[in-house]
This record gives sequence, C-alpha cells and structure tokens, in this order.
Amino acid sequence: MKSEIVNKINLINKGKIPEGYKKTEKSKIIPREWQIKKFDECIEITKGQVNPNINPYCKMIHIGLANIEKLTGRLLYTNLANEEDLTSSKYYFDKDTVLYGKIRPELGKVLYANFEGICSADIYPLKTLHNLKAKYLKYILLDNKFYKFTVRSSMRTGMPKINREDLSTYVFTIPTINEQEKISEILDTWDKLIELKEMLIKEKQKNKKGLMERLLTGKVRLKGFNDKWNRIKLDKLIEESKEKSIENNQHNILSVTKEGIYLQSEYFNRQIASKDNIGYKVVRKNNLVFSTMNLWMGSIDILNKYDIGIVSPACKVFYLNEELVDISFMKYFIKSSYMMNLYSLNSEQGASIVRRNLDLKGLLSTNVRLPNIDEQKKIGEILGISSREIDLLEKEVELLKYQKKGIMQLLLTGIVRV
Repeated sequence: MKSEIVNKINLINKGKIPEGYKKTEKSKIIPREWQIKKFDECIEITKGQVNPNINPYCKMIHIGLANIEKLTGRLLYTNLANEEDLTSSKYYFDKDTVLYGKIRPELGKVLYANFEGICSADIYPLKTLHNLKAKYLKYILLDNKFYKFTVRSSMRTGMPKINREDLSTYVFTIPTINEQEKISEILDTWDKLIELKEMLIKEKQKNKKGLMERLLTGKVRLKGFNDKWNRIKLDKLIEESKEKSIENNQHNILSVTKEGIYLQSEYFNRQIASKDNIGYKVVRKNNLVFSTMNLWMGSIDILNKYDIGIVSPACKVFYLNEELVDISFMKYFIKSSYMMNLYSLNSEQGASIVRRNLDLKGLLSTNVRLPNIDEQKKIGEILGISSREIDLLEKEVELLKYQKKGIMQLLLTGIVRV
C-alpha cells in the first residue's frame, strides 16, 4: 500500500482531517465533496405487485433468489415468466434497478438489472433518486459494512429477513456522480477478472474430468505402456484398519466429504461429533477413508493433508497395499465414474433418502481393472499436475476476492480517490 494512503488512514484513525476532507456531524471523516445520506433519502423500494401470468409480465424475465449468486452480485441464469410455474404475485422492475434479496441477508443476494422484468416478492426492487447511480448502489449493498448491518438487524428482530423500516435507517456516503461512475467501473473490472478466472477453473475441471475418464479406464494409454491391465479384487488392494482412539480428543476430528477430508471444526464451523469420542476410528496419512452411509455420493478420499486424525465410527479406514497400487493413482481412481457406479450399486436406500446402507462385503469382492504400478505412477503424476494447476487458479481467485474487498473498503470510504 502506498505511503500516502497509509498516512491518510493513520490521520483519520487519530481523528485528524487530511487535506481535502471534512468531518461530519457524527465525527465521520469523508472527502469534502461527498455527502452522507440515509437509505430512504435516495433510494425508493418499489411497491405494488403484478400478476406474472398475464401480458406483458408473462413474457418478461423472472428473477428469483435462486437466480442470484450469493455475495457476488452475479446473475446465474434467467427464464421467462411463462417458462416457470409461477402462482404468486411479483414485483415489476425496469432497467437500471438494483434487486436485493430481503430473505436471509447473510446470503448477500444483490443484482444490478440492466433489463426490465419481474422478481420474487422476497426481493426488494430498488430505484435510486437524485444523485445516486444504480451501479454504485450495487457495491454499497455488497460492501461488508452493509452486510453486517443487515445481518445484525435480522438477528435483532428474530426474523430471517431485513424489513423496509430497518433499511430506511442505514446511513452511507455518496461521492460525486463522476466519482461514483469511476468507482463502479474499477470494481466492475475486478468482478469481470474474477469471473473469467472462475470460468477458466470450470474449463480446467471439465478437462481434468475427461482426462481422468480416459486414463483411469485405459481408453487412452500413455506412450511406452502396452501391458494388459489386470483384474483384481478390491479386498486385495486395501486392508481395513482397526485402530481406535483410546482417550477423548486424542487427535483432531476429521470429516470425509464429497470435496475431501477436512477438519470438522473448519468445514462445519463447529464440532458436530460427540464430545465423548473415545473409540473413534484413527486415520493416518495415506489411509483410505470413506463414509459407509454416503459413499454412493462420493464421500471417500485418501488422507494426505494431515498426518493423523480421528473419524466417526460410521466410517471405514483402510491401509493401501502399496505393492499393487500407487497412492497418487488411487486418489483419482476411487473418485472415477467407474468406482462411483460401483459404490451406488452396492448401496441400498435405508430410512433416509441421503444415507444408504453399504454392502461392504459385496463391494470388496468386486474385480477392478488396474495397470501395472509404473503406469499407475505416471497416470497419478499427470493427474496431479492437472490438480495442482486448478489449485493454483483457485488460490489466485481467492486472492483477487480478498484484494477486491480491500479496494472496495478504500474506495467506498473515500480513503482512495479516483
């Protein structure tokens, strides 16, 4: 960060007024040309609902909460009203309207609409008045300050929504029209960059999935490998571990999910396991672990992020026979479409639709086709490169989001001028 910005922040934090700034009645320091406004002074919430099944509304785009991506201000998809089975009344909105999801404000559902349409009654259509631009309003609503205000307000009322009365009290700063447009343009550029990176990640993931399908089934062979693949029972490749914890909280509690193995406290933001976890399964680095009830959904992985942990007694933990299988190869093989089909075939629906009863004996007696250990290692190496490339892109996106958040704070408070 430039020294002039740091100096400006230090001055403001000390209550001193930098050159070109002013102190408001509530001791807030803002640029001299900026104004402080209440929500209801410059924003109007559309009133009056329409029938989505009559002209012209039935031929308009319909926006519901599901159409808006949380926390990003991004439109996911659209349908015309007559393409959906709409029964309740909707709000009409015209071009240059900001749509804000009033239900569950922690989701941060915000959309700038450059088209006319109708929206769910769970959404406020917001029209800007006087000297406020709609695109700039979008970023005010996506700002962390507004997010905290709406979540706090909804918690205070005990309702999972933000009402009109609470919104009307929100106070924010408004730059000049010219500066609003420039700030919006800068933040739009960051949004487009993040979106392009995320599109690239999806394309890379699609390519990786296709590569896995070809390499893990032998449809495509690597140069220099011509040996016939062997058929071998799963129970020859893995051996169940019987190790259990002998004291409470002996190791970190882990959860195996469709996305991988994570610290339970981080994945769920809380510990969902029993406080008495003596007798939990111990899982060590390079062990295979899966949930017997959710295996059909892909809740299986090989532990490589942590050296040791414990998992629910409902899980199964296995050592890998490293004479027959390469660990890096198996990490992808167990997630292949071929194996996913086997898990589904050996899982019968029980009392719950989601949780199914696994026929472990039947699964382990199944024959699978595998290349020799050298070809496995090469396949694992190639897929590992693809995975690392995606991981780096995902970290880059997270960094861009973090940077954008910081830039938003500097721009929307006027600490950085454009």
